[in-house]
Amino acid sequence: MTTLQNGIRLNLGCGDKILPGYINVDVAPSRRGLRPDVLCDLHQLTPFDSNYADEILAVHVVEHFWRWEVVDILKERVRVLKPGGNMILECPNLISACQEFLKNPYEVNRR
Repeated sequence: MTTLQNGIRLNLGCGDKILPGYINVDVAPSRRGLRPDVLCDLHQLTPFDSNYADEILAVHVVEHFWRWEVVDILKERVRVLKPGGNMILECPNLISACQEFLKNPYEVNRR
């Protein structure tokens, strides 16, 4: 794993968006002929120690998980993120998703 000038930066769920300066992580071994640096199930970031990354980037990833999985997935990302690190999440219609969650945040359906 590479330590970068700006610290350790993870690009989770990179797909074919391989970013320079990041450790690109995905569950798929290849997309459009491009390979991530690390293969990993994004539910459990087991290749990474606690307090490992200075930055976690996840662009259009969270919407691929079931609603009831998201809290545990975010907790796992926080585990890997160093205290004071940055977590950058981008997803379609984030405001709507948050409003729906806040209607009843304690009633998460589990299947």
